[in-house]
Order: sequence, then structure tokens, then C-alpha cells
Amino acid sequence: MGNYLQKPGLHIKKNRFAVKLMSCITAGMLIFSSMSAFASVLGEQTTHTETEYAQGTTYNRNTFQSDSVGQQTENYFEYIPNSDVLPIVSNGDQVFGKRTSVEANEYLNEQGIFAAMGMNADFFSFQTGVPMSDTIVDGKVLTSDQEKLTGVGFNADGTGFISPLQIYISVETPEGTLFDIECLNKYRQPYVMYIYTDEFGDYTNAEGSGTNVVLGNVSGGFSLGQPFTATVESITSDNGSVAIPDGKLVISVDDRVADEVKDRLNQLYIGQTITVAANEVTGDARWNSAVYGTGCLGGTLLRNGQLDYEDDSAAPRSAVGIKADGSIIFYTIDGRQPGYSYGVRKETLARRLLELGCVDAVNLDGGGSTQLGGTLPETTEFKILNSPSEGLRRCANFIFLKKMNPPDGIPYKLLTYPYGEYVLSGSSVGVWVAAIDKSYGKAEITEPIYYSVESDNTTVGQAVINNDGYATLYGDGDVYFSAVTGEAYGSTMLHSVSNPDSIVIKNESDGSEVSSLSVSSGQTVYLTADSVYQNINLTDSDEAYSWSVSDENLGTISADGTFIPGNVSGTGTINVSAGSVSASVNLTVSAGPEQIPTSTPRPLETDYPTITSSNTGNAFVAKIFGTHGIIDEDNIKMTVDGVKTKFSFSPETMTVEYVYPEDFLNNPHLISVSVTDDEGYSAYKTLSVGDISALTNIFEDTNEHWARDYISYMTKRKVVSGYETDNGFVFRPDKNMTRAEFACMISNYLGLNVYNYRGVELPYADKDEIPDWAFMQVQAMYSLGIMTGQQDGDRVFFSPSSNIKRSEYSVASARLMPSGLYAAPVSAVDAEDIPDWARSSIELLLTQSIMSGYTDGSVRPNNNVTRAEAVKILYGIG
Repeated sequence: MGNYLQKPGLHIKKNRFAVKLMSCITAGMLIFSSMSAFASVLGEQTTHTETEYAQGTTYNRNTFQSDSVGQQTENYFEYIPNSDVLPIVSNGDQVFGKRTSVEANEYLNEQGIFAAMGMNADFFSFQTGVPMSDTIVDGKVLTSDQEKLTGVGFNADGTGFISPLQIYISVETPEGTLFDIECLNKYRQPYVMYIYTDEFGDYTNAEGSGTNVVLGNVSGGFSLGQPFTATVESITSDNGSVAIPDGKLVISVDDRVADEVKDRLNQLYIGQTITVAANEVTGDARWNSAVYGTGCLGGTLLRNGQLDYEDDSAAPRSAVGIKADGSIIFYTIDGRQPGYSYGVRKETLARRLLELGCVDAVNLDGGGSTQLGGTLPETTEFKILNSPSEGLRRCANFIFLKKMNPPDGIPYKLLTYPYGEYVLSGSSVGVWVAAIDKSYGKAEITEPIYYSVESDNTTVGQAVINNDGYATLYGDGDVYFSAVTGEAYGSTMLHSVSNPDSIVIKNESDGSEVSSLSVSSGQTVYLTADSVYQNINLTDSDEAYSWSVSDENLGTISADGTFIPGNVSGTGTINVSAGSVSASVNLTVSAGPEQIPTSTPRPLETDYPTITSSNTGNAFVAKIFGTHGIIDEDNIKMTVDGVKTKFSFSPETMTVEYVYPEDFLNNPHLISVSVTDDEGYSAYKTLSVGDISALTNIFEDTNEHWARDYISYMTKRKVVSGYETDNGFVFRPDKNMTRAEFACMISNYLGLNVYNYRGVELPYADKDEIPDWAFMQVQAMYSLGIMTGQQDGDRVFFSPSSNIKRSEYSVASARLMPSGLYAAPVSAVDAEDIPDWARSSIELLLTQSIMSGYTDGSVRPNNNVTRAEAVKILYGIG
């Protein structure tokens, strides 16, 4: 591999990327499909993603639209039992007390254990955090209370089973007396006898007076069916909690218990060696060999493929189901969040698990306890994947999928980008990879990557791929690609479509749809085409389309959609086709004077690099394609919400990565990256991550405004602010922005300390008219060359109270962008109205999709800019 990726002769579609933006959790291991709606008990399926988190461990996220309750959102892991990943049950560092799944995972990490998945398990006491039913951890009973409940067990090989679970703890004295201890590691109540291990905590946490018996010389643990011995060391009367010595046991009873319980306790004396046993009494021998397990107070949902539940009201739910083939579903569905997820009754939950192929299933603690998390590939950070209805509640115990392989950084598998995109036949896309080790943590690629087409897996669709990862697809069907480096392998699949449902012709400079075109001789127009197949926008490139003009005398059109009219007047059509589908626009050409060509042609767009970017759920990843020059890390810049940020760069794969801090995606952010090669050509990309619509709107007059979310974001970032009125706090989004206000907004956007510019001498004839609240901001803008005033004869004015026009805004905004970016000529119907001093800036902002034109094909350079429009344009820059 060289120090850059390039496909010889590749013509990238104007204003496009070699690979379109992916919306995903982890690229290369993600499947996204919305091609056909799936009718489920939850409604009509609207989205589906799945991601492999570890060997045999796949995370699924689906949304559904229900006619009765609106959207439903489910998250679940499907686990195929294997030796690389094993299910465990964990209470964190002790039984007593509560913790979130994140905190429980942190405890596991401290023990050198890393989980692919974690979810809440049993119901528990809100007061003590002690689980309500029985649990088995590391092959030993951790908690029990003699209640018979359905439980889920896990074997040493990762397989699971669901069966009734009932555990009795018994004591036999040397004298032959046999009696029960009702509760193991439960919070003491004045009814029965309790026994504690040091896993409960440092203390019994009991209240009130009672009797405590300390047992030492403990020969074993509470393994089912395996008795052990212990010796009575002390018998004391105590008030409240007592310590549980390490490695010892404590039998405890409240003084208020019935005489029958006290009689049992009186069978014990100091120095006595007793035999203690834990036995599962339902007769299912599988429990005796189970390594982990938990009872489920929530009850059964499915038994032997049949519905078996006690219904109740809709709520968030957690469940475990086992399929006929032995794979296990760890399931959650969110609820109590209208518009996002309503929740389900037990009946619907049972039917959904049956729909997923489960034959046995149990209901875990749900409601506000429902939480599902996982550790994304390439990371060691455990993230919550669902949306708990009450925030992240502290619960009792959790089910984790433990990764058995330690991180070693050696490539084991390649995550291959992109996956599942629909590509127009004849188009070229970029395929690229990231490496993970056997723990699914990040691995470094140190050897060349070899790409190929897996022809045996290709159904009708065909493709070729070069050594730099550029692939061209042909025909119809799924095309599989593989990538190999060393012993690591990865594959991906793209759908090739030869005949789209429709094609739309657009103005390349601003993306607006073109229905008719009127041009004069000498006026070059840059067109592009987009294709749609079953409501999905196809990934495409210029090579996929054939352009033509109905009358060659009217002009010529190149393969990339560039139309040059002839020096004649007439009407006709411009046509574009892909496969058997075509589109056309009416064309009117007006003859004009002969044009003298410029002696210095502008650079081809293919001389410029391009950037694709994605949010992988734990990181921002950008890929650089197509540069003819050399790029090194010093020529890459990244900002997060306008602040320069450190990143990692791999020159081998030409990828830039920014790993998110903890809870980063709890808020929306703008991440921007720019790159410039050694020949001066640049590319720029901004990606919005997090849910901007979740921001609180503080303005009374923007609730229904199209720019509400952009205004909320820029307000949170302290770039703009509003006005206090008798009717509350307002933004006045449709009010024109003045030049003084613009100077303040850009100063805030850049995070300037405007006091540093107090000594700048302004050349403006009207500087005394600049309001005090904007004076230093104007000084800063002048000093930085962002706003240089308006020339009137031999004098320069700032005009602080004048409305800023789109042309002026464009010039100032373009000065915030990197130099060397591609800018296509403007083909707007009012292109002649653009002042010469603003033309290059407007071309840049339109080409980079920072600013857009109007539906009638105009850009209206002399229009005023409203406060809302100003915010939106600045948001586009990042």
C-alpha cells in the first residue's frame, strides 16, 4: 500500500464522495435494511441494524410503527454459544447494594474481565438492592430463598436452558438433626433463618436485635448437590449489623422470629462441626452443572414453543429467550417514551420472542430497570445501547457475555466498510477496512491489504476491485468483497442495481432539482443525476450514467453532466439514462456572442481529495480518497464544536479517527475535518452526531420554526442568543441580521477573546456608528480579514446597522473555510447578479453544500440574510 489511496482514472461524481455517508454503529459489521416492510406483532418494521460485537454475538436494533401506539424500539443481542464468548451472571463487587450495568461492568474490568454485552437481570429490593430470587455464580449458589420460580441457566460451554428453579439450604448436625436455612444472602427479616457468605458484603446490614453464629473452617461452597462442612466458632446476641469475616459464614436470625426458628438455632453450639448442603429440588439435573443462573420473578413467557404468561400493562421490558437451535436472545424493548417507544404487555413480548424463533423465554425485571449495553468492536468502552425510561437505574444483578480472549493487538478480523449499500450498476465505490484482534479490540494493520471479489458468492451482480479498494459494480444482485491482511480476513456485501425506479436531474452546484433549463451560448451548466430504487437513494458515480442532448447543435454534454451550449438558438432536451431508465429536462438555448475561452483551465475536480465520514457509535471515522498529492498528519485539522481536537491518523489506510469521550453522544456535536495535500488541494467534511432534536428549545418563537434545532444548538454553543421580552425569551428567527450582529456571531463562533483586539485601528468612515456591544467584535473581524467593509468612492464604510446580504455573508463565511477547496462554477438562473467580488465565495459555499440555492434555480445574492438563515449556514460549516 502506498501513502494514499487512489484509483487510476477514477472520476468521482461531482460534489459526491466515493462512498456516501454511512449512518451506522460499527462500519463493516453493520447491516442496514429498509427495502421492504416487515409486519411484526410490534407493527410495521421501519429500520433494522445489526452489528457483530464478538464471536457469535450480534447486536440488533429495530424500530417499528404501530397504528395503535406509534413507534416501538427494540434492542437485543443474539448469541450463538461458543468458547470465545460465555454468559455470566454478576452482582458487581457484592450482593448487598445497587449498581448500574456500567458500574457492574467496571467491576468486571477491574478483575480483568471484558464483556461484549450486559443487561439487567432479576427483580430486586429497591431498599437493599438484593435480588428477589435465586442466583448461581461460578457454579455456586449466591442467593436463594426456597421460592420456586422459573430461571435461566448457563452451562460451561455457553449453552443455556430455562426451567423451574428451587433451592433449599440444609444443615445436618453431628447428632443427626437436620433443618433448613430458608435464605442465603438475603436481607434479614423477622420470619426465617438466614446464612451469609462474605460475597453478601462486609456486613449483614441487619436491623434490630438478633443472634449471629459465625462458622469457620469452611471446607467448600454452596455448589448444588455438594455438601461441605463448617465449624461453629461463636454465637452472639447483637443489635444491628455484624461483620461477615472473610472466608467464613454467618447464620443470623432476628429475635422476633417464631419459636420454631429459634429451636433450630439452639441445635448449634461452639466447636460443633456441621454439614451444609444446597440442593435444587425440582428434579432438573441441569441446574447441578450450571455455572451461572438466575431466577426470574417476572415469570415465564414461552414454554416449549407455546405462549405461557400472566399479562399486565405495557411497559419497557427485558427478557431472555432460547431458540430451537440453542442460540440465545437477550432482549429489551424501551417504553414510556411516546414517539420513541411505547412499551409492550407481556403478551406482546411473548409473541415477539416467538416471532424471533424462541421456544422458551422468561421475563426479567423491566420498567425503569431495562438497560442493555455493549462494548463496541475496536474499543474497551461499555456503552448503553437502549434508552432507559428513568435514566440509568441502579439494579441488583446482571447478565453479561464475557469475552474470553485478552487483547493482543494482532489483527484477527477486518471490519469492512461499507456494508449493505445499494449501488447503481456501473458506479465506483471505495471499500476500506479496520482491524480488530481476537478480543474485538483495536488492532494495527502492519501488512498490505489485498481486496478481491468473492465470485462464488455473487448472485447475478458482478464487480471488479483494485488494490486500493476501489470497486466498480455491474448488473443486479448482491456482490461480496473480501479483504485480507496477514491472517486477518473481512468481507462485505453491496447490492448492485442496474435499473433504478427513477432518476432525477439536479443542479450540481446547489443540489436543486432541474425540470427545465434555459441557457445562453457560452454559459456552462453543471448537472448531476440521482437515482432511487424502492425508496432508497442509490450510491452512484458519474460512470453509471449516459448523458445526451436531443440536438447536437444545441450543445454538448460530457460524461460527468457538464453541458456547454452551442452558439445557436433552439429547444430540445437533455437526457440521462442508467440501465433501462431515463430522465430528461426541457432545454432552451439562446445564441450569444462568441465566447473567448480562458487560457488557464480550472483544475479538474478529480485532482481534489474527498472525505467520507461516519459515526461508529464510539468514534468519528473519516476516510480520505482520491488525492493525487501526499497527505500527512500536519495537514489534517479537526474540530469538535469549533474547538481544535486531537485525533489519530493512519497513513496506511488514510483514516482519521476521533474516539468519543464518555457520554459524548448524550449531546449533539458537530465534528469537522479538513485535509490539504502537498499540491494545495483540499477537502472538508462536517458530520453531525448525537440527537440535535433532543436539545431544549428556550425560545418562545421557534417551537415550530424550520431552524429550531440549529438555533438551539448554536445557542447552547453560545454562538447566538435571544431577546428578553414581556412574552418571554425570543430569537426572532425571521428578522434580518445586521452586519454588527454578524460580527458578534462570528466572533462567538470562533471563540475569540475580543478584548485582544481593542487596539486595532478601524479604517471605517462610520466607525463612530458601530454600537459599543459590537465594537471590539468588528475590530476582531477587520484584524482577521473576515469583514473588510464596503468601498464607496475613496472611503470605506462598515454600515453596522445595514442588513447583511447573502453575497457579503458568503465572502465572510468562505474565509472561515480551508483554502484549496473545490468550487464549481455557479449555474444559477441569476448568476449574472452575483458581484464579481463574491462569485468565488458563493461558488465555494454552494459546492461544499454549506449554502443552498432556491427551488427556482436562483441564489439571490442580494437578498438579506435572516437570523435563522445565518445560523443554518454557520451550522453547515461546523
